Amino acid sequence: MNDSVIIYGGFDFIGFHLTKGLLDEGYSISSVRSNLFADDMLENKRLELGRNANFLEWDDLKEPFGSEMPKHIFFDFYSLYLRNDTKRIKEMYSKWIEHAKSAAGADTEITLLLPVQMEINQDICRSEIKEAFKEHENKICFIFLPTIYGEWQPEEFAFQQACLKKADQAGTLMISGREWQEDAIYVQYTIKAILDIFEKGSSGDWFVRNKIAGQWQHCAALLEIEKEYIRHTEREAKLPEHLHIYEIESDEEKCEGIKKQKQHIVFNRI
Repeated sequence: MNDSVIIYGGFDFIGFHLTKGLLDEGYSISSVRSNLFADDMLENKRLELGRNANFLEWDDLKEPFGSEMPKHIFFDFYSLYLRNDTKRIKEMYSKWIEHAKSAAGADTEITLLLPVQMEINQDICRSEIKEAFKEHENKICFIFLPTIYGEWQPEEFAFQQACLKKADQAGTLMISGREWQEDAIYVQYTIKAILDIFEKGSSGDWFVRNKIAGQWQHCAALLEIEKEYIRHTEREAKLPEHLHIYEIESDEEKCEGIKKQKQHIVFNRI
């Protein structure tokens, strides 16, 4: 059985957690680093992965491929979305697509992890993706995500800034206009949802969300984020009808994920 997976952005936020999840499931992972921005926590992430015979890190796109084609290719475009350098992100996006085209076999399945804003605002060109992987027309899966929080969350996110502020390591909180405040999901629940969709071989367009509404606002309140930063939202607003909905059956009333995020910051001295 071919159990090899390539993850583009495997050291970015969602990609790193996905790498860990797939390694735990016994898959062989080739992780492609984005190299777009400095990552002060890279060595900590390597230490967390440990020495694993099923893990290979690529720090560029020059590695030769073996004779075995990957079972699956993941793109973590979600983790790039809040970055402000649009030009560099597009360049990385194009390089990843071209590299993956040469890596994919006829039976390779492809999943793109994206913020739900890109679906609503139509910021992604589907024709470009489908043209690049036209031989995989029925093997492409788009998974759209709301705000994801937890360990290793980048500082562009409000929750990470608030956690850092609580630890007296950050100043004024700045919420990006790109942050989705309609919903928020702890990263470990998100990875379980992604793996479930992946293992079932599902294709098409998916939106992962909480069954319980208002989780972004709930977590923000626990973190004492000032009310002027929190805009009133309606979760159902503008969601395209064609999306398959994957609802998370989680009870985050006590926000255990936020507690783990805080503990992670203190432990790693971020």
